[in-house]
Amino acid sequence: MFLIGIVSATLIMADNVSPTDKTVYVGVTYEGDTVDGAKQLIDKVKTYTNLFILSSGELNFTEVEEIGDYTIAAGLNFSVYIGTNAGNAVTQEWLDRIPQRWDNHFIGIYFYDEPGGKMLDDRVWFTEPNRSVAKEADGSISIGEWIKDSRQSYYYPNSTIKVTTIAPDKTKNGTLHISHPDHSYEIIQNIPCPEELYIEYPNGTTVRFEYDYRYRIESEVMYYPNDDITVLDKIGEWDNQEYTFYTMTNGSARITEVEPRSVVLDRNPFNTCDGTAQAFEAEYARRMQFLENVSVPLFTADYALHWWDFRGGYDMVLAELGWNNTIEQEIGLVRGAANLQGKSWGTIITWKYTQRPFLADGQEIFEQMKTSYETGAEYIIVFNYSEDPTNPNTLEDEHYQALERFWTEVVQNPDVTHGSIKAEAALVLPKNFGWGMRNPQDTIWGLWPANDTCQQIWNQVHTQLDKYGLKLDIVYDDPDYPVANRYSNIYYVNAPFPYMWLIAAILLLPITAGILLIYFKRRKNQTTKPVTL
Repeated sequence: MFLIGIVSATLIMADNVSPTDKTVYVGVTYEGDTVDGAKQLIDKVKTYTNLFILSSGELNFTEVEEIGDYTIAAGLNFSVYIGTNAGNAVTQEWLDRIPQRWDNHFIGIYFYDEPGGKMLDDRVWFTEPNRSVAKEADGSISIGEWIKDSRQSYYYPNSTIKVTTIAPDKTKNGTLHISHPDHSYEIIQNIPCPEELYIEYPNGTTVRFEYDYRYRIESEVMYYPNDDITVLDKIGEWDNQEYTFYTMTNGSARITEVEPRSVVLDRNPFNTCDGTAQAFEAEYARRMQFLENVSVPLFTADYALHWWDFRGGYDMVLAELGWNNTIEQEIGLVRGAANLQGKSWGTIITWKYTQRPFLADGQEIFEQMKTSYETGAEYIIVFNYSEDPTNPNTLEDEHYQALERFWTEVVQNPDVTHGSIKAEAALVLPKNFGWGMRNPQDTIWGLWPANDTCQQIWNQVHTQLDKYGLKLDIVYDDPDYPVANRYSNIYYVNAPFPYMWLIAAILLLPITAGILLIYFKRRKNQTTKPVTL
């Protein structure tokens, strides 16, 4: 049973009460593919922004450096986007030049985009020793392993599992590959399978045997939710195989030879929310390894699962405001995660529409930027990208005017205090419960459909947002980042035991003691009363 609890505290930490004195970065992104286009945009916004983010993937290092130099010369700070596949292209030498070239005007690397959102909605690859794991857009999981024989495991959202294995027919001849120390190479075909498939000799010669995979043994095992198991064996040359199908009725002996369902389930790293969170964090920590020696912050933009973006290694996360989403909820999620984990946060104004004008009108964007500023965002960015190849910019005159107005009336206005709207309360969600929270039917980690817990959270989020609005942080139960003493009011979905019961017991103790005292006094009076004859 999921409980809703509240804990009140008399102490609010200092970072929740006083306005901030941090530098606020205001800027735009550039997604175009020309240096001249970037320079034109810099010239357009340089008097009312202080940050330019180059997020185009079509420019080479020389062009990136030219744009960076131009940005700094214009009096702005600079950042550049790097994707997850950039590890093959970005050299350590170039990364080392960043702080030397642009000093503290380079505010960080925009590394990869929407990791949390992609986990919910797209295919995501996870790399592990000796196997690859993919979370598909429909929530299914595929795992490829090459430890012994080739094995593919598929875990479907309806709890059906398919495991396919391909093993060579070891009675058939294969091919021997011999590599010599002088780099010469020999290939000898039609060789019987040796006892050792790979030999490395002291002189450096290596010998590797390769099976002839035209002759192979394939099996396809299906595990169904009702505990039924079927096996389809395919034996023979690949284009002329013999098929044998077994069920629990006609092939019980063959069925007993396959792995139990429990063993197959244990191979899936996404069996639980805890396991999924651990795999997500480990994957993004791995992807960031080639940047581990870079002495600048790493950040991303996301529309969900901000908590685990931070845990995965990001120093700053931009919450995406757009798509007609709830700004109070987005800020509550990203600010709460940043506050408890000691990180930085910001917002990025994204598309409201999927076609021009893409962005909301100037007034709405101004209000979103102003709200971001007042709630403590350190970075306030406008996403400037369209899918029109003839015009990569989404910014129109009204958007430039909104940016200039925001810079003048808010950022440079001493009467408007940055971070004046502080979180007074926190709603604590269950540990590692990565629910998308965009609607009541959103998925959990992109893997499981919504359940009763989701409805509990949905109701509580909107109840507390109605009460606190922008003064609510939404965080997660996490022993690494305790919430105690950080807010004046702390609400729990699935209240942690035994705190709620302990509080109730303390409150009821005087009442219970009073009732017992009255009871025993009455009993004493009844037993000592004299009897009249």
